[in-house]
Amino acid sequence: MRIESASHWFHVAECFIGRRSEFKEHFAGMSGTDVYVKDSDTSWNSRLSPMTRLLVAAGLSSVGVRDVHFVDGNHASFSYAAPSSSKSGGGGAGAGAKALRGGSSSSSEIGDSPRPGQTGVLHLDEIGYMSQFVVSTEQPLPDRLAVSAPLSPVRRWDGGGAEDVAIEGRGGGARECVKFVDTVGDWGQKRDKWFPEEEDPRELLRALDSFCPIAWLRKEEEEEEERQEEEGKKGVDDGDEGTGGLVSPLPAGAGGDEFRGAGGRGSRGLYATVVGGPERGFAGGGRGFRAGAKKRQPEPRKLVIYQRDRDRKLLKTEELMDELWIRLGHLGWAVKEIIHDDERHPCELVQELAGADILLTAHGFQSMLSLFMAPGSLLFEVYPHKYYKKGYAPMAQSMGLRYAYSESPPLLPFAFWSWPSVEQCMKWYVCRRYMRSSDVVITEDSIEVLISLMLKSLRVA
Repeated sequence: MRIESASHWFHVAECFIGRRSEFKEHFAGMSGTDVYVKDSDTSWNSRLSPMTRLLVAAGLSSVGVRDVHFVDGNHASFSYAAPSSSKSGGGGAGAGAKALRGGSSSSSEIGDSPRPGQTGVLHLDEIGYMSQFVVSTEQPLPDRLAVSAPLSPVRRWDGGGAEDVAIEGRGGGARECVKFVDTVGDWGQKRDKWFPEEEDPRELLRALDSFCPIAWLRKEEEEEEERQEEEGKKGVDDGDEGTGGLVSPLPAGAGGDEFRGAGGRGSRGLYATVVGGPERGFAGGGRGFRAGAKKRQPEPRKLVIYQRDRDRKLLKTEELMDELWIRLGHLGWAVKEIIHDDERHPCELVQELAGADILLTAHGFQSMLSLFMAPGSLLFEVYPHKYYKKGYAPMAQSMGLRYAYSESPPLLPFAFWSWPSVEQCMKWYVCRRYMRSSDVVITEDSIEVLISLMLKSLRVA
């Protein structure tokens, strides 16, 4: 993975979360296992942000991991004894592998390119051990993902046996008995297929929840447990078994609901379709953003505008927020704008988005925040003029969210030209790079469609 991608939410997610199903087989029956993420360039781990640490940790923890250790590749190496019948070692990255010391066997030789599933020893020198960053679910919430967890006792391997040793008096570093899982970063998950298995999204959400509590998920699973208990009692009384699911089925005709509106001059317009779940049918949170009529307080609903801090900003958000407040504030809608900050604690963002019904943002990495939203919520992206790249719609569909997008009118010089088309621009690197740097604005027609979606959401609350 490129060094500059270490803080990019989408690219980290597609490599770790997107390949979760591949890692799962290596963790079968290994609940409570630690994972060591060894970088090939020491600056990659140092460039991780708290949010990308969460995405890496959750992508691995969703398959039974306890703690995730980020270690410096310059001070760590993996070595193993490979059977003589598998000299080549297969795929994977075995850079830095060293010979095992303290014994040899005529039936094996040293491998230098481990295969997925290959067992061996991870060698950490003293600097490597002391400099590792540890993410643990046992940390206090304010420190979690932002401050390294205390180093736990390690398992020292001497070539014959293994024993737990304390941190003090270790001197020469540490050795851990490990299993090589795979090399991550050369490629990510296909962007139209994030979760191959039906249970993958729920397992991922539980992993995210273990690091940053997701209120709607905990409430939903508590209600499901209560429902199962009630049905179990009913089954005892009536001789019947209860049935039901965590997510309600699509309402009749929902799969074909489509809302379309013009998006301005030269625009493809806006498309909003129920792609993976029913409209959200319960209050979206809105803590601290109370609004509504005096006599009858509607259920609070919340729209979050997430603003990028560098390029591709969503313009005229103050005017947009004023208009939405005037037209929908009395119906219980609240609107909040959040400015991106790499150092913002991810659990704060999880809390905000878990309580949101709609996320409105320019197309980009920040759309990964939709991972924390409840099924039936809406992700609404605004694309730059003549720029379109599929990536977040399939993810939203897999997570049971609705998805909508619109294209901004031209804001850059030369963008007003009719040539090239969107398809031609996306194939031409210079055009694609130029357009993707543009700020965006949501047109009046697209605002009307957004409001219609907000009103439709109220009708199912």
